[in-house]
Amino acid sequence: MSKIRFPLFRMLSPELAVSAGVNLSDYVFSYRDSSGFVKSISKKDSSDQDNFEIPGKDCQWNPETDGFIIQRTCIVNRPKSLFDLSTGISCPDSELGIALILLSRDSSQRQVFPYEGSIINQGQPCELVLEAIVPAQTYRCSVELRTIMYLKKSGSSDIPFLCNKEGTVLGSLSITRLYMEEQPPEFPTRVIKLGYKEPLWKLEMNWDDPRVDSFDESVRVIINESYPGYNEIWGIKADEKKKNALKVEIYSSAMVAVIEKVRENKTVWEDTVKPNVENLKDGSISDYLCYLFNVVLGKHNMDTNELSLALRKRLGERE
Repeated sequence: MSKIRFPLFRMLSPELAVSAGVNLSDYVFSYRDSSGFVKSISKKDSSDQDNFEIPGKDCQWNPETDGFIIQRTCIVNRPKSLFDLSTGISCPDSELGIALILLSRDSSQRQVFPYEGSIINQGQPCELVLEAIVPAQTYRCSVELRTIMYLKKSGSSDIPFLCNKEGTVLGSLSITRLYMEEQPPEFPTRVIKLGYKEPLWKLEMNWDDPRVDSFDESVRVIINESYPGYNEIWGIKADEKKKNALKVEIYSSAMVAVIEKVRENKTVWEDTVKPNVENLKDGSISDYLCYLFNVVLGKHNMDTNELSLALRKRLGERE
């Protein structure tokens, strides 16, 4: 049985962050074009402040060929609160830092970008600035942007209940999920011979907990290669326009079936549509649906017919 360990020092709480007047600006994304000019990457319009998608309308950024730059500013208006011996989290003569952690299980990548500047025990606000440069093709599908506070420089002496080990993470300030539209997760599809009496396609769904189980491994559309006229419908002789229209029908119907199955469990459904990003595993079924509802469709309280129409419209635009 694994041991549960609790920190022996105080951690940053939401209440302490408010007391210290920690203020994070909105993220700004940009990239350098082929001529070396820095251009803005717009975000798609969305009411969701914790999940957003790039690029927005009329943006020429391409994640396949272009890297991107992340910029953000953090101002700590009342830094003395963080060094208070009674309620703070760090020794009076130490220094705190802010860093951005980029994490993507889809891409098996993790990067840490420290902000320029430090938080010190003074009466004036402290300003820290981030500029993170991410090369092209580093991430695909989605990436978590987590802003953390850490001990940058230890104090001259140890004080009970205050961390004094450099590099120790003392708490999170914000967690945001970024989706890249040019590289969305595809609907898993396999083409196999099921027999000429079987339908053209069927859907396989097999999971224990959609909040954890991988979408790619738990959901699959099976296309029947033995279906009469397969080559003309889906194979090498298929008309591309007709095939794309068929894809819209198949994938929208399959997605509705997946959604209805997840809806059967009220608790799981609530976790999926109103997510705490800490509870959803990257690449899980619920993570996929969270993206679909909060970023692509913009809402989740739709009946089956409305949902089916919305999915067909969205897939039709993509095809």
